[in-house]
Amino acid sequence: MATKNIASASPGTTGQMERGSALLGGTASAAQDETFSDLLAEKPSLLAFIRRRTRNVCEAEDIYQEAMIRVTRKLQNGAVPENPLGYLYRVTANLINDIQRQKTQPTEALDDVADSLYCQQPQPDQQLHDQQHLALFVKQLNELPMALRTMIVMNKVHGVTIKQIAQQFGLTTKAAEKQINRAIKNIEARMRQQF
Repeated sequence: MATKNIASASPGTTGQMERGSALLGGTASAAQDETFSDLLAEKPSLLAFIRRRTRNVCEAEDIYQEAMIRVTRKLQNGAVPENPLGYLYRVTANLINDIQRQKTQPTEALDDVADSLYCQQPQPDQQLHDQQHLALFVKQLNELPMALRTMIVMNKVHGVTIKQIAQQFGLTTKAAEKQINRAIKNIEARMRQQF
């Protein structure tokens, strides 16, 4: 890219150059002033470059301003890049890439959002199904003989061991376990027929 010198700058650019000198700390050298002037003169081409890459006219000016701020900071530190225009375009391209990367990467993984929105309570249709299922289980349980029903409740609800239940009902451990398991399997089979 060809660079322009201060003498060929347009009237609007001269005002920008004065503001640029102020941005550079007011103590800018002639080389820094000329570099800044060249960068300002590149604005139309740089904006066109940004628009082509982003396809967003509204974002182009913001990206241009941010790129100029970053390059101006570099100039304020006294570091004049070997190829200032190339450096400006590289900074601009990096900004565009950063913005596009932010747009393509969600801020939170969707699974995390879904987990945070997950309701711990079951849905109404699931609650109804569970209530019907429980009612049928209780109905099937109540149809069992009282001793067997008591053994199941003691074991499954109250956590009493099979050995303790067998001792309380005067049965062997194997017999108590067999009766409880057989009764539960029969209840499950009848419930599967209902649902």
